[in-house]
Amino acid sequence: MFAHNNGYIKSPKCAPLRGSTVKRASDHSRSTPLGLLLLSGMLLTTVLAASMPVSAQVFPTLKMSGLLPPEKITEPTPSAQGHASFETEITVTKPVGPPMRVTITVSIDTGWPAVVSPGAVPFPGAGGNQKVTVAVVVPQATPASSVGVVCVNAIGIFGGQAYSANSCAQVLVKQYFRMTPESQQAFLQTAPGQVNVLSLKIYNQGNGLDTFSVDLENSKELAKQGWITQLSRPTVDNVPPDDFGPITIGLSRPVTFIAIKPGEVAQVRVLIKSDNAATQELLVSKPYVFTIYEKGFFIPGFDLTMAMMVFAVMAVLLERRTRRMRNGSR
Repeated sequence: MFAHNNGYIKSPKCAPLRGSTVKRASDHSRSTPLGLLLLSGMLLTTVLAASMPVSAQVFPTLKMSGLLPPEKITEPTPSAQGHASFETEITVTKPVGPPMRVTITVSIDTGWPAVVSPGAVPFPGAGGNQKVTVAVVVPQATPASSVGVVCVNAIGIFGGQAYSANSCAQVLVKQYFRMTPESQQAFLQTAPGQVNVLSLKIYNQGNGLDTFSVDLENSKELAKQGWITQLSRPTVDNVPPDDFGPITIGLSRPVTFIAIKPGEVAQVRVLIKSDNAATQELLVSKPYVFTIYEKGFFIPGFDLTMAMMVFAVMAVLLERRTRRMRNGSR
């Protein structure tokens, strides 16, 4: 029968075998407590590690917030670049130890120039946060239909493993409006009764499709002076960038009486407006002026040269008749 006594197990008395050594209880009492202490420490460590919740354990992570704003509208012009800027934040969590060095790059599918700052960040200790800015340059005269997708990429190395995160946003190009009217008939000489056709080209120098409205500003004034005007069309629709739409203006002043008068100068004032700009509550317009010189000293059926020739012939005939009358009277 076994019994416990002071932490040992006492067995029944028996005679020791010959040649064997009997260890006294005092010898066990010297070594057993140290072994039990070591074993207890190992067991306690194992139990605590097993009982620790998974959420309390630190695993390396690399995260990036979304680029703000998610969309950015730029306004390039024919002579100036457009600019767009974004912000994001990188967050690193990791065990305390060597720093995680994060490299940051930026890319854009349109190939426009883009810069990210900073380009690299070390995260010491248990990690932290770092704000990142992105600047995009949109070339001048970029078409309004263009859309650029800009992405920020972050790669961090810790413990021989790579961690990555990325975020993207869009760059939109706002339409601007420009037009230039051109004609080779800015100055025209005409005569009463002559029918004239004025040609005008309206060039779209904006960065998107545009429709132009055309108006004769002084049509009523011209009508009072006896001019007849006829505009070929009131609008020029859907003109692409760097292209033009033509219009014509019929112009004449009929002769209603015989008159000898000096030349007159008249103006045909044309006003061109962008309809697409008007839809955005913008007023974009451009004037164009035709100058018309109507020859004077006009007799219906004859121009000035013919009239002078007729007067010269009549003068010669009159002189001859006068001489004959003088000779006959003698």
